[in-house]
Amino acid sequence: MSNMIIYLLQSGTILALLYCVYWLFMRKDTFFNLQRFYLMLSAVLSFLIPLLNIRLSVSNMQTVYSYLLETIVVSPDKLAVTINENINLFQILAKVYFTGTAFFLLKFLFILGRTGLLVHKNGHTVHKGVKITCTHKGTTPFSFFNRIFIGYIITDQKKLEIIVLHEKVHIRQKHSVDLLILELISIFQWYNPFIWFYKSSLKSLHEFLADKGVLQEGINKVEYQSMLVNQTFEMQINYLFNSFNHSLIKRRFFMMSKSKTNRIALLKMILVFPMAIALTVLFSITVSKRITAQENPVKSNSDVSKQEIQTQEKEVFTVVEKMPRFPGGDEARIKYMVENIHYPEAARKNGIKGTVYISFIVEKDGKISTVKVIRGIGGGCDEEAFRVIQNMPDWEPGKQKGEPVRTILNIPIKFDFKEDVKKTEKNSGTEENQSSAPSEKK
Repeated sequence: MSNMIIYLLQSGTILALLYCVYWLFMRKDTFFNLQRFYLMLSAVLSFLIPLLNIRLSVSNMQTVYSYLLETIVVSPDKLAVTINENINLFQILAKVYFTGTAFFLLKFLFILGRTGLLVHKNGHTVHKGVKITCTHKGTTPFSFFNRIFIGYIITDQKKLEIIVLHEKVHIRQKHSVDLLILELISIFQWYNPFIWFYKSSLKSLHEFLADKGVLQEGINKVEYQSMLVNQTFEMQINYLFNSFNHSLIKRRFFMMSKSKTNRIALLKMILVFPMAIALTVLFSITVSKRITAQENPVKSNSDVSKQEIQTQEKEVFTVVEKMPRFPGGDEARIKYMVENIHYPEAARKNGIKGTVYISFIVEKDGKISTVKVIRGIGGGCDEEAFRVIQNMPDWEPGKQKGEPVRTILNIPIKFDFKEDVKKTEKNSGTEENQSSAPSEKK
């Protein structure tokens, strides 16, 4: 599940960055086909690039920013519920995401089904080689793939010819394919506002291209614009298809009147393409590190035996396609921590609390190695956290391109207690541990 979250975040971020590039450098130019190509390519790349993995190996790094697991909170009498609350929050977010995805998928299928029903119910006529379905529902004309839908009977032959010319441009240039691809992407990226910006910008470009195509057929620009103004504005059948009337008529008029963009603007757009692609490649890089295996900076009381330090270099990944998994999942990992970790007596007596950060490597065979305290708090908490992590059962190893790899993880273990618990524990243990516990300052 964590891999899915990483993928969605990367995909959404790429989508947002590439749209910002379009909005800043391209949207005011008249190279509509090039802009259309950029929007479609960038939308598809945002969906595919996070699936790639370019490995970047760095040797002898002192600090490792490894994958951070959920914080485990330990109190003197029990494992705190913070971790369970985090998991519940994650489960709620996952349910919200999948509910939204299911909603938009069903909406998409409903629109396709309703369109098919319109064709089945109303049939079609052929006008100059184009199939036209009259829906009799008072909706504005729109096209979908090789068919034109008109919501009312048009008696003005000239007007009908212009509408057909306009929609034929949509059909000839396969604008419906663009909208279909973006619609499928938006089902999975529905939470990302930039996908809706993409769809709006692409529909605008489709209308600019259709307007341009009509004028190139010899239709008088003033007559065409007058027909657009006088055309009855009604709601479209839905948001998916290209319709003849568009809410951005003022901008369409401006684009019809605007002279062709100069060569400098074209050069600017050509240069923007590789820059945008290079930007997205950054999100496909996986950083790995070469470290010395079997490094043990903490000597706990439970296992004081001397360890031989080996200096064999092996590649370690921080993030992989399939992250390592505790046997039985997160719930089993929490259960293991509940049953095995204890608040050290020395830390309790001296009021020591804080978060111990432990890093460890899940080897290719799932065994735990190279357990290290990245940041400790003392009072025996470091040794206790080290002991519990080192004694964990074998994990399911992480996988990269289907092969098991060494993966480094980082887990925060927070030692904390409420004030009333602290006082109770100190009062009950004062006589028994008077010789060993330091007196409190009053």
